[in-house]
Amino acid sequence: MKKYFKTLFIFFSTFILIEGLVNALSIGTLVDNYYAETNKGSTVEFVVKVWNVEKDSLSVSFNVLQNDGNLPVFITPNGFILNYSGDMPNEKGAEYVNSDFGLMKVTPVRILVNIPSSIKYNDYTILISVTGGKPTSGISTFLESKLKFVVKVTPYAPKIATKGTKTNDITGLFISASKNRLISPIIAIVIIILVISLLIYKYA
Repeated sequence: MKKYFKTLFIFFSTFILIEGLVNALSIGTLVDNYYAETNKGSTVEFVVKVWNVEKDSLSVSFNVLQNDGNLPVFITPNGFILNYSGDMPNEKGAEYVNSDFGLMKVTPVRILVNIPSSIKYNDYTILISVTGGKPTSGISTFLESKLKFVVKVTPYAPKIATKGTKTNDITGLFISASKNRLISPIIAIVIIILVISLLIYKYA
């Protein structure tokens, strides 16, 4: 009987953790390019498009983990609430992705990197984390995705970065992005099932 209650306790505890994990899984990200060439005294812009396939609102934040050369980096918006991106009106000038979950309206996050005039000619890496999730009652579960950007400071004319193919629509910009979530829900479910099985095997 003790083993039964112990197994039941493990199952419900894992279920609570799964609830928070699933809420944090389905934040999509899409980046046009991760590399840029520029000159001294200029500003480089990277754009990260994010969307939320969860029905609930999720908290999203961007943080600089690595910054070669201590370049001034400005991220806007940052530390914001991302509402459900589906069921959105087809707005002219808005941008959408055709995801596995249907059409999603994206929220662009701009990363501005200022290049000082005194910096050396070199390649500079900027590593940024995208953290998203939903605080649950008593437990807060978040997942993190890391984005690596490289800025090449050169004395020559910068090369234009190649961007992904986009299709313009009369009412908005549509991008195919079927595999740009932080983590695949299928993989997450498999991991969760394995964890539950191991716990039941160990404690039952």
